[in-house]
Amino acid sequence: MPESRFLEIDQSFAKKLTDNFGSPIYVIDMVGLTKRFNHFQILAKNFYSKSIVAISYKTNPLQAILQQLHRQGAYAEVVSGEEYAIARQLGVPGNQIIFNGPMKSNIELQLAIVNDSIIHCDHFDEIARLAAIAN
Repeated sequence: MPESRFLEIDQSFAKKLTDNFGSPIYVIDMVGLTKRFNHFQILAKNFYSKSIVAISYKTNPLQAILQQLHRQGAYAEVVSGEEYAIARQLGVPGNQIIFNGPMKSNIELQLAIVNDSIIHCDHFDEIARLAAIAN
């Protein structure tokens, strides 16, 4: 039988967790998560040498996970000014933030420009707004 990639929790341990912390409860194997992330990052760099691996704040907003993956070299991928602010609070340098999403305000775009962030333009209007801000 192949080795499991996931931490196994037996029924008695699960009961202890729910007795102590309530249900539902989320249990995260940070060692396993880190190993899988590092493996993925190595594969991405081997196949695409200029690739950037980023963690989506919208998809996975748990700050403990975000911090751990940033320590492993993950960029932040954010879709709002609020997520952008969280990334900065977690210590992510501006040039390691990918600002995505169609609803960026001009103030948020200015902040991303000043911080040298990667800006994903979602439509032609946003390109025109960026050009106007740059002028």
